[in-house]
Amino acid sequence: MASKFKNKTKAQYEKMGYKVVSLVKLSEAGLTDLMCLKDGKSIFIECKEADDTLKPLQEYKIDLLIELGFEAFCLQDGKGKIYPIDKLRCKCDVPFMDCKNAVEAPHGDKWYCSKDLHHDKNTKSIF
Repeated sequence: MASKFKNKTKAQYEKMGYKVVSLVKLSEAGLTDLMCLKDGKSIFIECKEADDTLKPLQEYKIDLLIELGFEAFCLQDGKGKIYPIDKLRCKCDVPFMDCKNAVEAPHGDKWYCSKDLHHDKNTKSIF
């Protein structure tokens, strides 16, 4: 059964123009919930409800995808990106899914907070 947060994440990425495929029924254990496809790039996302935890096997699979050159991470409802941990945060200090200032970067493979772009010459990713 799909979680509410997974459905919310899927809808958000579809709104951003991605073709989103649910991998739960198609994949081996530990692989991410969603694969988001756009402009020849793939993003793999594990979705966790607020009270759920990321398992070691899921961390391992995210790390493998990153080593293969893909963007992969875990989002948790109410917290945003929880794995891998980045030191950079959105200036709005809200989870990515709730940032109303998120804009696509000119190169198209990252999303940024427009407040970061406006206030800081060194653009910081919200992922």
